[in-house]
Amino acid sequence: MFNSRETFILSIMIIACGVFMMGLSLYFFRRIKTYDDYNVAGRSTGTFPLICTLIGTAVGGSTLLGFVSKGYAFGLGQLWLPVGMTVAGVALYFFIARIHSEGERLNMVTLADFLVSRFGEGVRTPP
Repeated sequence: MFNSRETFILSIMIIACGVFMMGLSLYFFRRIKTYDDYNVAGRSTGTFPLICTLIGTAVGGSTLLGFVSKGYAFGLGQLWLPVGMTVAGVALYFFIARIHSEGERLNMVTLADFLVSRFGEGVRTPP
């Protein structure tokens, strides 16, 4: 599939990426002092990285491939899910500052914690 030169270049790139990721993880490991630092990045993450994290979680590689294969097999009607996630992500952007301040005030970790504080324990279990 690849000739020896391409294999060598790809190997160097993979090793360089691995070394970079290890260095990055050591850098952030030294900054973590408490469980709160580990769990919610010391509550210092900005809006853009937070949104990128949410989108990266929602639209991972397997999800993206699944959408493409469903679109190929069943047609463009399958776009409702990624379009819905995009609309929800944009809507969340307008509420993120308020949710963040409430989370800091009540020492919450997840969005589910916020929903429970707002609407009660019933939101933890599906209907």
